Amino acid sequence: MKTLKTTLKLIWLLLLVAAPLAGRWFWFHPGSYHVPTIPTVDLAQAAIPTVEYKSYTEQPRVQPARLLVDRAHENNLQIDDLTPLLDRLTRRGAAIKNYDSDSESLASELRGSTAFLVIAPAYPFSAEEGRAVVDFVKNGGRLFLAADPTRSVPSGSDYGYTDLTSLFFPESAVPAMNSLANRFGISFYEDYLYNLKNYDTNYRNVKIVDFAANPLTEGLQQVTLFAAHSLKSDGQALFTGDADTLSNVRTAETALTPAALSADKNVLALGDLSILLTPYHRMADNDRFLSNVADWLSTSQRAWRLQDFPYTFRRPVDLILLPVSDEGDAASVPGVTAPLTDTVELPLSAASFDLLSPLQALFVQAGQSLELRQQPSSDHDVIYVAAYRSLDPLQEILASAGVSVTLVEKKMAAAKTDESAPTATPEAVDVTPTPAPKSTLSIAGVGVFEIAGAQLFLLNQTGAQTSLVILGEDSDALAAALERLTYADFSGCVIQDSLMLCSTTPAPVPETGGSSEEPSSSDNRGDIFILAVDSGSGRSSAPEWEAALSGYDVAIWSVSQDGIPTYEDVTGYKAYIMDMGDYPYDADLYAELPYMEGSYLVIGEQPSDPAYYDGAAPLADLQVEDGTHPLANGLDGTITLLDSNSGTPALIQPVQDSVTEGLSVVLARGPASENAGTPVLFAYEYADLDFRYALASFAFYRLPEELQTTFAVNVVEWLMNQTP
Repeated sequence: MKTLKTTLKLIWLLLLVAAPLAGRWFWFHPGSYHVPTIPTVDLAQAAIPTVEYKSYTEQPRVQPARLLVDRAHENNLQIDDLTPLLDRLTRRGAAIKNYDSDSESLASELRGSTAFLVIAPAYPFSAEEGRAVVDFVKNGGRLFLAADPTRSVPSGSDYGYTDLTSLFFPESAVPAMNSLANRFGISFYEDYLYNLKNYDTNYRNVKIVDFAANPLTEGLQQVTLFAAHSLKSDGQALFTGDADTLSNVRTAETALTPAALSADKNVLALGDLSILLTPYHRMADNDRFLSNVADWLSTSQRAWRLQDFPYTFRRPVDLILLPVSDEGDAASVPGVTAPLTDTVELPLSAASFDLLSPLQALFVQAGQSLELRQQPSSDHDVIYVAAYRSLDPLQEILASAGVSVTLVEKKMAAAKTDESAPTATPEAVDVTPTPAPKSTLSIAGVGVFEIAGAQLFLLNQTGAQTSLVILGEDSDALAAALERLTYADFSGCVIQDSLMLCSTTPAPVPETGGSSEEPSSSDNRGDIFILAVDSGSGRSSAPEWEAALSGYDVAIWSVSQDGIPTYEDVTGYKAYIMDMGDYPYDADLYAELPYMEGSYLVIGEQPSDPAYYDGAAPLADLQVEDGTHPLANGLDGTITLLDSNSGTPALIQPVQDSVTEGLSVVLARGPASENAGTPVLFAYEYADLDFRYALASFAFYRLPEELQTTFAVNVVEWLMNQTP
């Protein structure tokens, strides 16, 4: 009986355990499984997506272009990435050269180039490199900038991370590109474009169908970008995305552009590299766009200057040595028709002819030729080398440039006397010595100079012929002039348009008191140091200062590019300009700047602590208050300023009841400005300290372009003239 009860309990226990399991089974398996009928696939009718390639058959025109490709900034490029573009350029007859770590300075490499390509840089451009590119573009050179979101700083490079962080969180290369692009009013954004409605197989493959009218977009119906940054430019947007093309960073913004030109149309910025690469360049009208880019790069309208020697010439060059003649009758027309015999004095000594070998080698290196001849060929370019006393053949060229030479005989003829004349009683005679007259060189718009120690270089274009005239006092001066050109040494020279005047007199060596120590590296650094305080949001006037002071030895330091300078960095210049542009005043940044020991100008919309001013207000024009002050030379009446780029209001300088000794109010707010009549430019002269200082509360770039050079020269001449 006991056994039966135990058995029943076990049965009930098993039923209690089995009941939930059974219920679960019947709940999820209400019936038996029936195999569904699966229709077969008819492969003959299946629509399989295929990639459509579209090639463009071009008819390139040969152009004598020289292109420089950047390889010196850790560029994130594979070996064949640029092949489609470079092949097109080669078909147009372009010579292509790389700029890398083994090259000379970028300024030297750009001298003979017509275009510069900067693709996917990962390391920023230095201030010196940036200025070289700005100068290159300003003279008509073409600049092509391209980067995209897939080309970050290379992992494992000296400039990126070497651990797993760089693999999962790659460092953006946009700052490196913007270190150059920002100088031309162009900014690349750290984003990517996408379109969720109208795309090519992937939402990041953006279709562009809206193009601006421009030769670069000629013949385009659609281009497809496979990884694109958006851009901002002061110039023309070439591509514009539709209303559904968006940025992952610039939320709620539309009409985004991944391709644009700078305001001067000499810089092309592209936010996508795939359009240049195989096979993506053969999709949509990408191939046609690539050909348009090659045409644009090959047709630079670069203005060749003396500093670009020997690339100044486009044809074979004849070197003509004009014989020296005291009577100035070497020839009557440009070129020498008289035979060169041993009775004719050449402007170069026999020893100086050693300079012609490296000069010819320089021409060969540039892909050109230079031959010594008696007279030039009509289908050649020409270099004339002449002493100042043999200029008759060159008078037409000199006159067209406003150049004239006044020679004074070195030996004075003895006064003739009449022995038969009665001897007069001697009278008191003024024995004050009269300065001996000197031979001079006059240049219209520049001034009059003694020819002693002066070399003159004059570039002239007559029809298809380019001629370069080199003048010097004697054989040594002319030999030194040729050496300058050979080694591109333009120190001690003033350059104005197609004319360059250089000194052969070495700078005086400072007395060291008999010490054998080397002079400090900061001694005699140059004329002007310009500190561009350009950190933050705003615009610097440094490019305008550099252009306006091209005839001076100017060093520019950018805080945003070069960091905070040290005292050693700023020591040794003749005068200083601290340019604040239109950046708002930053007390913390200003406190870090070093003391500049010398006369200086501080200028900007907000050049000082607002606590010392009477607030701020928009500034529209200037009024000359003290027209007699040297800073106001060439300025008159009311000056209407250009628009502010940032809209930062200019500080209002307080009106002083009494002007202290040595202080002048040179400029004031004009009648169209708020707080009209309040000072804008103060100038101080401390005679006892041999020191000058000026403070201006307006951005230099806002001056009308025709007045920028006038005011800039006034400033530096006043600052460097240390004796009031």
